[in-house]
Amino acid sequence: MAEPVSQGLRLALLGIWAGMLLAIGAVAIPAAFQTLPGTELSARLVGAALPTLDQAGIVLALAAVGLGWVGGAQRARALLPGLGGTFHLVSLLWLAPRIHEIREAAGGSIGRLGVDNPDLALFALLHNGSVSLFVAAGLLALATIAWDLRAGMKEN
Repeated sequence: MAEPVSQGLRLALLGIWAGMLLAIGAVAIPAAFQTLPGTELSARLVGAALPTLDQAGIVLALAAVGLGWVGGAQRARALLPGLGGTFHLVSLLWLAPRIHEIREAAGGSIGRLGVDNPDLALFALLHNGSVSLFVAAGLLALATIAWDLRAGMKEN
């Protein structure tokens, strides 16, 4: 039987993680691109914020794994947030730096690249990968919440 304090704390951390990703991805990033003058400034703002978001995601994922483990969750359920943390790690250590390099090589704005420039296609691929990893991490956090709640209901 899962220990109630660790189970409740794990659910809270998973909720913070999913909420953070939703708030940033669905509200803050679109707002930056809609309100700031030019995409270059918006891209710099988002690019500066994403490493912190990745770091927070890694910490929250590790904490959720630890709490699931000590709380007696089934192994797969305990470890599931670790996959989302891995997505943040890939974003932090590989995707974000590469996206930044391409943007800087373009003079600070991807819009300055010609449509036939291969870096534009690479940027699009990396950007789509980054978005996909953030969405997947958020969905994993939500799936873990649902799984934990369902497992908790079965225990009662």
